[in-house]
Amino acid sequence: MCIVHIKRVHFKKCNYMQNNCKRFEHKMGDGLMKIKFLPLHKNFILITIIIVLFCVYIHYFCYNFNVFAASDYWSSYAATSWSGSGTENDPYQIDTAAKLAGVASIVNGGDTCFGKYFVQTKDINLSSHYWNPIGNMGNRFSGNYDGCGFSIKGITINTGEEYIGLFGYVSNATIKNVCLNDSNINCTDNINGSIYCGSIAGNAPGSKILGCSNSCSIEINLENVSGLGIPNIGGIVGGGNSATRIEYCQNSGSISVDILRINTLLSIGGIIGNGQGAMIRNCYNTGTVATTYTGSEQGFLDYTHIGGIAGLNSNIYNCFNGAGISIAAWNADAGGLIGQSSGNTIYNSFNTGMVFGLLIPRIANV
Repeated sequence: MCIVHIKRVHFKKCNYMQNNCKRFEHKMGDGLMKIKFLPLHKNFILITIIIVLFCVYIHYFCYNFNVFAASDYWSSYAATSWSGSGTENDPYQIDTAAKLAGVASIVNGGDTCFGKYFVQTKDINLSSHYWNPIGNMGNRFSGNYDGCGFSIKGITINTGEEYIGLFGYVSNATIKNVCLNDSNINCTDNINGSIYCGSIAGNAPGSKILGCSNSCSIEINLENVSGLGIPNIGGIVGGGNSATRIEYCQNSGSISVDILRINTLLSIGGIIGNGQGAMIRNCYNTGTVATTYTGSEQGFLDYTHIGGIAGLNSNIYNCFNGAGISIAAWNADAGGLIGQSSGNTIYNSFNTGMVFGLLIPRIANV
């Protein structure tokens, strides 16, 4: 049992206007305790500052360390009711993150949106949940999306899927004026086959990517890639074909690929990974492109193509690269503009970035 004997307690009230404080005196035994309170308006300011700092900390921690539930994806919050009729003259209007997630839900559910038109009418923040890329191998987006220069930020993709980006797989589509920033795209997985990763689209055969920009970082960890597929990673688009056009696009986001063990080909570019004859016109890259090799053995078919604009097989017109290219791989081709070209055209384009290689690379500054 604890007995507390209070000998004397008394208050002294000061004039608030004169002293701007309240004082409480509590005498216990021979001790004297004085507690001085701050003025009420200063208490309010201090509490407000603490709350704001706490909220900023929570946002920073969750955003940078991807503190979401494992199943916390935008697909659970999709809204598929949009203004407009989807025609060129009356396109669907996308003005919230939930409505953009609705596009992904519709396409990934089987509707390719062929012949349909979408316009973005406001800036969109996707930081609340993991993003589901629009389109996949079985359900490719084939519509028209105009970002109208509004930003899409906070996109977090952390997946082992094959097609990675704001759009996963698009075919015969037109995507223009999309601006990605303040985002992270991560992929860590054991992959038996191909991966296509780009900020705007993972794979874009037969499609037009026009006037788009990206400043988000792309980080890929290839732990054990094998099979006949080819990982294709680009700042704007991962892969394309001879009917793909990428024009007036810019990438300032860094691309980092860590190779633990790889038994296949790998193509990385500041704009596109593997173009397969795609046309890249009036584009530029200022984001660093780098690979690191943390493995201890040489892969049987380990071969890497890395370039400031394209990794492999692209036609390049009026483009430039101003970022450093750093490569660590056993067998590799690295270039300021393109890693390897096979009968492609490179016209009126230049590189100012340093190209640096480790292990056994072949390097060219153009």
